[in-house]
Amino acid sequence: MIYKEQIAHDKAIAYTQATFLRELEKANKDPHHIITSPVDEVDLFNHTYAKAFELFLKQSDRY
Repeated sequence: MIYKEQIAHDKAIAYTQATFLRELEKANKDPHHIITSPVDEVDLFNHTYAKAFELFLKQSDRY
């Protein structure tokens, strides 16, 4: 990983860990997307991480 990617990764992990329970609760409020298995939880975590990584990587281009 290059320096910008490492920083984006670190920020995305921190963001995902801080917001995961809120995202899980929000997903479970939708009856069509109830998280019922650990695999679904991992998928939600990965999705949240991927979106956060993309955002933080784009932000790093401004520095």
